[in-house]
Amino acid sequence: MPSPPPPGDRRPVAGGGALLPGVPAGAVASRAVTFVLLAILLSWLPLGLLLVTAGDPAADAGAMVLWLLGGLGPALAAVLLSWHHEGRAGLRRGGASLTRWRLGRHGWLLLVPLAVGLLGVAGAVWVGKAGWEVAGPSSLLLVPVALVGGVVFGGLEEIGWRGHLQPLLQVRLSGLAAALVVGVVWSAWHAPLFLLSGTTQATSSPVWFTLGGLALAVLFAWVWNISGGNLLLLVLLHGALNGWYTAAVQGLAPEALGSGFELVTALAATVLALVLVARVGRGLGLTTPRRAAGSVR
Repeated sequence: MPSPPPPGDRRPVAGGGALLPGVPAGAVASRAVTFVLLAILLSWLPLGLLLVTAGDPAADAGAMVLWLLGGLGPALAAVLLSWHHEGRAGLRRGGASLTRWRLGRHGWLLLVPLAVGLLGVAGAVWVGKAGWEVAGPSSLLLVPVALVGGVVFGGLEEIGWRGHLQPLLQVRLSGLAAALVVGVVWSAWHAPLFLLSGTTQATSSPVWFTLGGLALAVLFAWVWNISGGNLLLLVLLHGALNGWYTAAVQGLAPEALGSGFELVTALAATVLALVLVARVGRGLGLTTPRRAAGSVR
């Protein structure tokens, strides 16, 4: 029979994966700061080069590589630090979470981004920010392309955000507190994209973008916890969010990408997050034993 965990130890319980295993509580802050700085460095360096060279990812292969590398910063940071701290065991753990193909009863969550995207388009049309245009057959081809692009240029971030930083912070913080920290870092990490032409952020309001990012961080943290750390689900969910956002706007209301759309989607995500917290509590589905001392709730 295995010995019981020592006082103050926080390990995943049955169906776990919500915490990084074997991380001392005292090491959380330093590891989190290291991850954030490394993720920003790995992302902002190629994005900075893209900004200086004014490359166009849609027309130039070199610019596309820089664009892709910029988006992979959080994932690369997570992989490097997992290997540094846990060796091959850390890489195997992350790989197992990323290849959990059976989504089970949580698969329906992939439809939520579609509903939010369509709500945003409808709201933008309703407030007079855009005109509704029925997508033709050629526009429908945008949907699978947008979904694949959403995974590659967005979903893979989850290897770092929810696959590494969220469970790391949950060693010391409640699910909600950890999610809000991740949300702040996540939103700030996008800063260079506000300066690059052709990006969604270039025409976005930093206020609504940050509000939506905080709300999504709460929702994504809940999905991470209730799924027992299913990283594949988070990658697909993030990719679906980005993909449906692109497909809904460009295929249904091409000029909806503005304050009306951003306002509606940010508020919708915020309301969902508030309702979720009121219903499930600050743990956001985290099922771990209480720390004997030193936890931040």
